Amino acid sequence: MVKFKNLKAGFTMIELVIVVAIIGIAAAVSFPGMSDMVKEYKLRKASRDMVSALQNLKLTAIKENTTTKIIIDPVLDTYQSFVDRDNDNVADIGEIYQTTNLATDGLNISSNFTTPNNVCGFNSRGLPSTGIGGTITITKDVTRSKQIIINTAGNIRVN
Repeated sequence: MVKFKNLKAGFTMIELVIVVAIIGIAAAVSFPGMSDMVKEYKLRKASRDMVSALQNLKLTAIKENTTTKIIIDPVLDTYQSFVDRDNDNVADIGEIYQTTNLATDGLNISSNFTTPNNVCGFNSRGLPSTGIGGTITITKDVTRSKQIIINTAGNIRVN
């Protein structure tokens, strides 16, 4: 039988330093990709939230037999959705349903609605209250944007 003398178990300091350096390099290489992934996630989330708000407005208009509106504010990068009981295209006290600020995530919002104050909405039949649809664009930077399209039949989709 052979006996081993002075067996030392464990890692040397050089081995540990090399492993930590490799982990550091891998983290540094993957960080820019993570940053882009977070930006894309925020943009997708904002566009899904906008579609959800529009679908909610459409269903509320049909359910309550009223007119619902959404005001896009491209200066403050916010939107307000509300039930417009007096049909004046203004979110009065008691009418505001939801206000969302996209600037907190570094997003910009714009629309091509031809109405004053960038107002779009749905009538009691679920059709656009202006008679025509439009496009809402949410932008993260020059290369990243999502378009939410409302057609004349009141259908909502994302491009």
